[in-house]
Amino acid sequence: MTTPDAFESLFQPVLVGRVWLKNRLVVPPMGTQFADPSGAVTDRLIAYLVERARGGFGLVIPGYAFIEESMGRGMANQIGAHNDHMIPGLNRLAEALQAGGAKTFLQLCHTGRQADPAMVEGGQPVAPSPVPMGKDGVVPRELTLAEIEDIIEAFGQAARRARDAGFDGVELHGAHGYLLCQFMSEYTNRRADKYGGSFHERMTFPLEVLERVHHYVGLDYSVGFRISGDEYLSLKGPEWAGRGITVDDGRLIAQTLAEAGADFIHVSAATAETVLAAAQPAYYPRCFEVPLAAGIKQVVDVPVVAVGAITSPEDAVGIVEEGKADLVALGRPSIADPHLPRKLWEGRASRGAPVHHVQYVQPAGIGLSDVGLLGESLRGPGRGGWLRPPMC
Repeated sequence: MTTPDAFESLFQPVLVGRVWLKNRLVVPPMGTQFADPSGAVTDRLIAYLVERARGGFGLVIPGYAFIEESMGRGMANQIGAHNDHMIPGLNRLAEALQAGGAKTFLQLCHTGRQADPAMVEGGQPVAPSPVPMGKDGVVPRELTLAEIEDIIEAFGQAARRARDAGFDGVELHGAHGYLLCQFMSEYTNRRADKYGGSFHERMTFPLEVLERVHHYVGLDYSVGFRISGDEYLSLKGPEWAGRGITVDDGRLIAQTLAEAGADFIHVSAATAETVLAAAQPAYYPRCFEVPLAAGIKQVVDVPVVAVGAITSPEDAVGIVEEGKADLVALGRPSIADPHLPRKLWEGRASRGAPVHHVQYVQPAGIGLSDVGLLGESLRGPGRGGWLRPPMC
């Protein structure tokens, strides 16, 4: 058994933007598919997330809420922040999490070329440039300037809804090859206007989104950014070396966003073509993405969140005590044991027993990120096989 002193560093308060968190332990955003078909919050979603708040996590980030209905949805039963009808349900969720003892930031996302074609008007997703996902993927339609402005406004309005619903902050999803990430990457952004070209031109869209969000929620409201510190396109073969967002790009992206007013940087990795680097199946090493966070921690003055196959409390302690990150997001551990923080604090957790990765298999009829079902059947097979691990 553990002693509370062994994990003292994880239970130090930390200021993130204007919000004090009671500890360094985060439930990262994961697509549970527990909303209703319209995107509205359900009792099942509240119960699932609140159990983690009651279990002692300092920050719970519900994700990934779509901000625009006609082009930006990634899956069925995804949380919505796309219109004011969502506010009452979001308010119930925010207040329940806070009553459970956690702070909560709502993650906002537009999936771009990774939208589900069945949920997109006309069946063709949109993107900065017509770059398909793989040789057999749907070729997305290039966004017009007017559409880009509409999406910027949609991010701002969604953040305003999160604030009005009582969330303590928002996280803008610029990782995993979603739309914000697509604009930042030279692989998916091949535009010839002000939104494409050099690194600084590719940063125009995310910076305009951040500025619009601040316009609607104010500078005293916590706004952070999740990024891919490396898209790992080099994993596809030597001819891909230097393509997309590289480690150096990731650090520069983080610096640029922090200087523009992002209150924290949540460092993940990968894009659609390298999704295994985001989901890390069993054969990936533990703490796979942590070096990316550690490198970014050296170049920004805002809190950094590490994520990515951090599967034991001892790993989390090392990350914080060695200065690799300020906060640690525990996806699989939060699924396996919603009360892990409380058990660590009380000395009731078993030492040295990491949560093993599950096999990367998508069962028939189950959504790609149905980690809520994963949480309900972690120790046994799902319908048709083992459920896919979350991108955390």
